[in-house]
Amino acid sequence: MKFDLVAEGGGCKIPALAGAYEAIISKGFQPSHCAGTSAGAIVSSCVSAGYRPDELKTLLMNTDFNIFKDSSQWRIWQFINLVRRNGVFNGDEFYKYIKHLLAEKGVHTFKDLRDPNAEDVRYTYRFTCLASDITSGSLISLPGDLPEYGLDPDEFEVAMAVRMSMSIPFFFKPIYLENKLADSQWYGKKHMIVDGGMISNYPIWIWDSEDEPAWPTFGLLLYADKENQPVKTSNPINAAVAMFQTMLKANDKTFVRPDDFINRTISIPTGNVSSIDFDLTNARKGVLYRSGLNTANEFLNQWSWNRYKRWAINSRSRNL
Repeated sequence: MKFDLVAEGGGCKIPALAGAYEAIISKGFQPSHCAGTSAGAIVSSCVSAGYRPDELKTLLMNTDFNIFKDSSQWRIWQFINLVRRNGVFNGDEFYKYIKHLLAEKGVHTFKDLRDPNAEDVRYTYRFTCLASDITSGSLISLPGDLPEYGLDPDEFEVAMAVRMSMSIPFFFKPIYLENKLADSQWYGKKHMIVDGGMISNYPIWIWDSEDEPAWPTFGLLLYADKENQPVKTSNPINAAVAMFQTMLKANDKTFVRPDDFINRTISIPTGNVSSIDFDLTNARKGVLYRSGLNTANEFLNQWSWNRYKRWAINSRSRNL
């Protein structure tokens, strides 16, 4: 059976998402369309590009997350970068990294991820990620909303869309997207684009429609074992990221319904790992990966397609 995947953002907690993906595939499901925010966009783009679970695991274990901190280690320069560029780190190393991964599977622009069999506009592309447009104050779906900026989705780089989605405010430099739509009030202006988690870190609703579902959507949601454990706020950078993470938790609780947890959300415990723990050892990555794997297996062992379909039909009829 096919399934649609929705993966939450979680920064360096990404091995947990990959572990859950392995569990889903091991149950015989095949990915149809994938969506995500931030770290969820990384996993979802790789899945859409054709990466197998074992390939994803190997990539994550062999990647030193510290390479993404492409800035001086001197705090004074980090502060200068924050003031000048609205972000401590450039994000260039991450962009090159994800661009290389996608290119290895022959994926460059969204044209490479077109679904030739799509009958619904939502399924035009096999991958979608979310970002936040600070300039217009809106949530944007990539590539679906690119025409509103006068841009052709087929010609837009998938790696750049992922880079936009994972631009943690104050931590990574935002991306500026020039509006080229002639009849737009924003024509010629540069939009500041940051992490989609500012508005929707877990877009479990993205593949919903009023029709009876032909296959399920599985969502991957990350949570700390101890909900109120203290966070590091020892410097302005950590404090800013902590505020951002607090906002993400509030968003998740606001938009995820109780029934979503029962029928399509795999809630993965991530211990005390922070989204900016770039010093993760392979041992701790392994713990995260196994947490995702085991939690997803437990969920799927209790999951029922018939129950899911009844819930989806009843849920959508109530919203008409």
